[in-house]
Amino acid sequence: MSTVLDSYLQDGWQTPDAAGDTLTDATTGEVVAQLGGGGFDLAAALDHGRTVGQRSLRALTFQQRGQLLKELALALTERKDELYELSYATGTTKRDAMIDVDGGIATLFSYSGSAAASSPPPTMSWTGRPCR
Repeated sequence: MSTVLDSYLQDGWQTPDAAGDTLTDATTGEVVAQLGGGGFDLAAALDHGRTVGQRSLRALTFQQRGQLLKELALALTERKDELYELSYATGTTKRDAMIDVDGGIATLFSYSGSAAASSPPPTMSWTGRPCR
């Protein structure tokens, strides 16, 4: 039995109105999940990202954003084995799975470290007007 994958839009999980493509395990052919076939208001989701999401992100300092990346990397590190298993289902090798999973997590740690070491962004642009 497969699960229909929900999408996270506008601060909540939404179930698609129809089933789309079937996602199968590349090695066994077993159905893993049913991808959504649509029914989302993408214009509203885009507007939400530009307004609510952008406002929330701007409220954070560069260092706080970096801390969120670090927390995400730590959470993914705790679930590495699960991510390897998911990767194997795509038909990849163990070595490739480790490169993809560990490489992605290392990138998040790298970006978080760069943010922690950086100076705060300027409050004024070169035009003398406040940055937005």
